[in-house]
Amino acid sequence: MRSLLVILSVILFLQGCSLKVMQMDPKPNISINESDKSIALVLNDRIEDMYVIPENRGIKKADVEGWRNSLRAGFENAFGDYYEVKKDENEADLILILKRAEIEFSPTSVSTNVGVTSLETHLTFNAQLKGGDGKTVGRLAKTANSKGSITDPDHVTDNVESAIESMYELIAEDMFEK
Repeated sequence: MRSLLVILSVILFLQGCSLKVMQMDPKPNISINESDKSIALVLNDRIEDMYVIPENRGIKKADVEGWRNSLRAGFENAFGDYYEVKKDENEADLILILKRAEIEFSPTSVSTNVGVTSLETHLTFNAQLKGGDGKTVGRLAKTANSKGSITDPDHVTDNVESAIESMYELIAEDMFEK
């Protein structure tokens, strides 16, 4: 029975409808020093809210919806307990700028008989932290990985959500005082 489920999942990864990445509410696990300062998130205009990830490495295309709101939700959930989160960057003491936040799926197992049987999410990002005076306080460009791989295409949104959590965890670890 398990092998039948794996085969059905593989068929869904490789054929038929595209994968669907819906709006998320990531909850990064961070621990930084609390501050009386405020912080805002700025997303580069090139980061689209709805787009298509083309078919790649034997994995079907993916329709992404609510990407910008998902990134904002992850930001607010990450830093909201430590800073006052502002919507307007002009009112903030610190500004986190996401210049890049791109999803890529990567196979984690491939069968010679059926192709891709599982995948994980890679989130390539470029972040810059600026003070209210406009001076750069920190920079980070990395690829965050999902916290596991999936065999069921119905869990692709959860997998991407965990990559967003990993991204903000990396940002907090690198650019904020602990």
